[in-house]
Amino acid sequence: MGRIGRRNALLALAAAVATAGILVAVLSSGGAGRHPASATGPGARHPRPVGQAAAAASYLGISRAQLRSKLRSRQSLGEIAAATPGRTARGLLQALLAARTAQLEDGALSRRLSPAAREARIARLRARLEAEIERLPGYADLAQSARYLGLPLARLRADLRAGRSLAQIAGATPGKSAAGLVSARVRSREAALRAAVASHALNRATASALVPTLRKRIELEVERVPGG
Repeated sequence: MGRIGRRNALLALAAAVATAGILVAVLSSGGAGRHPASATGPGARHPRPVGQAAAAASYLGISRAQLRSKLRSRQSLGEIAAATPGRTARGLLQALLAARTAQLEDGALSRRLSPAAREARIARLRARLEAEIERLPGYADLAQSARYLGLPLARLRADLRAGRSLAQIAGATPGKSAAGLVSARVRSREAALRAAVASHALNRATASALVPTLRKRIELEVERVPGG
């Protein structure tokens, strides 16, 4: 299949799952990040993404209101997908990834990227979406926290649902601490920002503006008591 054929196939799949963006905050807040579709006809532009929440709800076969309700009950997207007949967390990941890949294929930025840079960008996108699908609402990256603590992700989720904060869980884990967890998360996020700048996915000024408040935001998340 040629480049045009691949692009058209991806665009068709994207339309089927309500083409999505990747803003993490969209899902926890329930916002859609909508953009109006452009008119059809000569010179018309392709419709722009309607938001990740809409794409996830479309794949799951539920409304965005139902999705928001499930997220408020402290379920991750992966858990919601696993509990939906005929749907899986892996299927949700593939649907969102296909939609975003189609958007990259059709974007001006993709045409400026080398094949290697494009593949690296898609790999980072997959990692971000995987983390988002596994994330509990209110927590940015439980997988990273679980790796630092040396705990299974399912165990960490269970402790959070029992009302324990990440700081309390870290304090009760031999050889670990809340401060150590914060530092590990900060290093991971700073590395992600550097990678985004290197790949031109984020400009240096924007990345630099995020750094000063990064530690404070992670500290607040680590200290947060679920449901409090």
